[in-house]
Amino acid sequence: MRIHKMLAVVAGLAVAMLGTSVARADGGGLDPHAKITVPTDPGYQSCQTVMATGAECFTTNDSENPFEVNGPTAAQIAANPDFDIITNFFYEPDCGANDSCAPKDTLQTLFFYFSNSISGAIYGCDADQSIANPAFNSCAVTGMVSIDDVSEVEAELSCTDSSKCTGMLPGFEGQASVTPEPGTLLLLATGLPLIGLYSWKRRKALDLGRQNQTDPAAC
Repeated sequence: MRIHKMLAVVAGLAVAMLGTSVARADGGGLDPHAKITVPTDPGYQSCQTVMATGAECFTTNDSENPFEVNGPTAAQIAANPDFDIITNFFYEPDCGANDSCAPKDTLQTLFFYFSNSISGAIYGCDADQSIANPAFNSCAVTGMVSIDDVSEVEAELSCTDSSKCTGMLPGFEGQASVTPEPGTLLLLATGLPLIGLYSWKRRKALDLGRQNQTDPAAC
């Protein structure tokens, strides 16, 4: 009986948390999370070259001029909750054209925004540190920014420890992968089996109770 009560409590909590998490992203989706990898290609290229492949290219970057990371719309999340949206981006300051870039042209912070930002969704991000010589070692959502009179979620990558990161050098290319928040997926993976186990235990107990009622000798 004690085990049944424990399972009931855990399953109830799982249902409540699942309902909260799934409902956060505009009443039915999963919260978008960006994993940023810089550099993906440390070799120098031109903006003209990378833009031909559909990559974002920028010459300057600050909190008022962030670059765009493609985010899912509410309809896309509803249609495909296992979304993975890729944005490739490239940094080529003006100095890159004549190879006169100085250390000051290295970006120690990098600002971006999620396009199609969804009201009510909780956005997150992290800097990929699994690669050799990563440009950044931290990422955080900083607030909202107005892009063409539309409020979008803004985030900031930073290199807070020069022994662990380099900053984004001129000519570096990076990639943003926007997927469902990892914690939400973990909750889905662990919560649903618990609910199923509780339902099976409860059904088994009810069946045993009916059997005892119809078979007095079993009591």
